[in-house]
Parts: sequence; C-alpha cells; structure tokens
Amino acid sequence: MEKYLVLTPDGKLHWCHTEHNKILDSFKAEINCEWVEHVSLPYGFGCVVDEMGKVKRIRQPVNPYASRFYPGTYYGDPLCGPVVFVRTGYVDGEPDWVPLTDAQVSLVALIVGQEVPAA
Repeated sequence: MEKYLVLTPDGKLHWCHTEHNKILDSFKAEINCEWVEHVSLPYGFGCVVDEMGKVKRIRQPVNPYASRFYPGTYYGDPLCGPVVFVRTGYVDGEPDWVPLTDAQVSLVALIVGQEVPAA
C-alpha cells in the first residue's frame, strides 16, 4: 500500500491509501473527477487535479491552500478542488507517480499551516 497526501479546498489534509496498480482510480475518487491532470510545482513535486475542474457545469471550488504552491495563481489561474500531491519516481524502471518524501510532506504542512494526520 502507498499513501498520498490530499489537500482539500477547506485546508484539511488527509491520506489516500492505494495499491500502485489502482492509483488512477483512487485519485479520481479522491478528487471526484473523470479526468486527471498533473500540475508541476516548483518544490520538486507536483499534484494531481481535476482536468475539467474549472470548466465543467458544476465547477470545483477554488483551493486557496493548494494554490499557494502554484505559480499560475499569481496570474489568475488558481488550483481548484482537492489535490493529491505526488512526485515523479521510478516504478519497475519506468517514470511514474510515487508518494512524497517525509521532507516534502513536512514542507506541505508548513506552507498549508496544518499538521499532517497520522497515516
């Protein structure tokens, strides 16, 4: 089982526990979407968001906490809905999403101003 840190628009952090071969379905369920998009962040990691969160009929709410990490926010393009933090690593010799390191999790907690719950 892998654990991925999730940040909701109300600033709450929680863990998404998933097997690696079910990661996409787990992320879609966490984010409540059909299509995901990877967003690169300037901290050595990124996040997965709802690809259509800003344009579907019932839009995802702006996530002011996740938007703190994203440079596009300063140009009027904030992140919307829940986000799942990921970094790029290698799984079976191929680049893939992997969980954040402990140091990266601590950085998220510091920037968000929330304690990370126990896994």
